Amino acid sequence: MREWIILQFIGNERLFGTCIPLLIRRASRFIGKMAFLLFFLVSESISILAQEKMPIFQSIQQGLSHQIIHTIIKDSYGYVWFGTQDGLNKFDGSNFVVYENNPKDSNSLIHNSIHALIMDRQKNLWIATSQGLNLYNREKDNFINADLIKGNVNHLNTTYISSLCQDDEGDIWIGTYGNGINVYNYKSHRFFYYTHDQEKKSSVISQYITCIALDKEQNIWVGTYDGLDLFDRRAKSFRHF
Repeated sequence: MREWIILQFIGNERLFGTCIPLLIRRASRFIGKMAFLLFFLVSESISILAQEKMPIFQSIQQGLSHQIIHTIIKDSYGYVWFGTQDGLNKFDGSNFVVYENNPKDSNSLIHNSIHALIMDRQKNLWIATSQGLNLYNREKDNFINADLIKGNVNHLNTTYISSLCQDDEGDIWIGTYGNGINVYNYKSHRFFYYTHDQEKKSSVISQYITCIALDKEQNIWVGTYDGLDLFDRRAKSFRHF
């Protein structure tokens, strides 16, 4: 009897030793399959949601006011702004709002041809147009002529604005088409001017400004019709390349 019990125990031990690894392997396969299925379902769900939220532009009639886009910017509130040849467009992910000039409304967009857009540190949106510079009034959903900002002591030296940039000190650099550069200082509410002077080699190389950019070293670069300039802050002059 004792020998039979021992043999039975040994047999059961061999049986368990065979079954347990098999069960573990099958459980591992099952868990692996379930994990793959879950990953697949989650991936497909994300893909579908992304497709549903992705803006698709099939025609101008669906929202954009013009097919020629000069500039695009996303503001800190999540809106995407499109500056076009004929109007300013605000997109919230689903719908467009189009802003245009209304001659009877002094708080409408100053001109429909938009050349540049920037969002400054105060979260203000600046709009460069062919007939002046606008500041967007978010509270009233309308526009302020930069020349008429409360407290200003002077104004822009021209109306055709081609480019915009804010420097590390908060000043707004305004490139113009024909009158060099205007720089707006928030604190003094004053415009400063940098224009081309043939008698002064250190002046900006051209009156026609195409772009202005600030690099990681806080240097201000100016693109013009006649070449590239680097602004020297200490000397208040320009180096030509």
